[in-house]
Parts: sequence; C-alpha cells; structure tokens
Amino acid sequence: TYLKTPAGIYTEVTLPVDDIKLNHENDTITSAKLVFHKMNDKTELAEKLLKDPSTLLMVQKDSLTTFFEKHKLADNMSSYLATLNTSYNSYTFNNISALINILYQNKKDGGSNYTTEHPDWNKVVLIPVQTSTTSSTSSSYTTSTTISAVNNEMSITSSRLVGGPDNQHEPVRISIIYNKNE
Repeated sequence: TYLKTPAGIYTEVTLPVDDIKLNHENDTITSAKLVFHKMNDKTELAEKLLKDPSTLLMVQKDSLTTFFEKHKLADNMSSYLATLNTSYNSYTFNNISALINILYQNKKDGGSNYTTEHPDWNKVVLIPVQTSTTSSTSSSYTTSTTISAVNNEMSITSSRLVGGPDNQHEPVRISIIYNKNE
C-alpha cells in the first residue's frame, strides 16, 4: 500500500473492530497498538530523490475532509499521529483503544442497519502530514512543546507500507490488551 505527497495518495485501513470485540463484548480494551512497517525501496535512485513522510495521521475515513477544513489537532480519541521510527522502519500508533471503543459503540447503538447506512464505519486512512509546534517555558524553566497545527504534507514524499490484498510479507498486526470486567 502506498503513501505519496503532494499527489494525495494515502492508505485506507479496515480496523477489525468486530474481531477485536468478539468474546470480549463486556471487557475494556486497555491498549491497542498498531504498527505499520515500511518497505524499503531497493533502487538507489528512489532513495536519493524521495524522502519518507516523517509523520502520519490516522483519522476516520468519514472525518478526513472535516479534519483539515476545521483545522483539528490529533486528539488520541478519533485521530492519532505516528512518526517514522527509522530504527524499526515503521510507524507506530501506540494506543488506539479509544477509537476502537467508539467505533464499536457507534455500531452497537446504531441498530441493525448501521453497517449498511455507514459502510465505512470501521475504516481509517493514513495521511502524511506536517505538524507545527509551539514551545513554552514554565516558571521551573522546563520547556514543553505542543502541537499547534496539523496540515497535509506538501513536500514530495513517497513510501510503501506492508499491507494490501496481495501482501507477501507478515501481515499487519494489532496488539490488544483487555481488562476483564466481571
């Protein structure tokens, strides 16, 4: 699967919400980590010409347009950021449990026609983005950095992620930690 900017090519991911909640309907998802590994391009020319996106945004497919139009920030509830880890050649979304719980609850509350009326209910997209930050120093002289804007990546980047229907590599995995409610 591919990511290319500024062409606007992004990856769509179907989150297996039903499989995640199967036999865990009453349990709490404490953590859900999703890792996307980047495939190396073997051509020397590609390595010199196109850099990898440094940051990816994961947002619900239905919310993609409004996310940018309303100048939203990643909230770790319905949208998440991941930066490229060059040591592991991957992008890690550390805890998307809130998103999985929201999607599951929406489907549960939506009635029997919910998936027909909302065919993209469990789909998210991965978009290369550029973040802007602001720094502030407190009275104890500690500096904190806060993300102040998330925008589409407009420089030329390209990356190929492991995944897709013809994937010949190890499949994309999601690690889930449940908290049993009794």
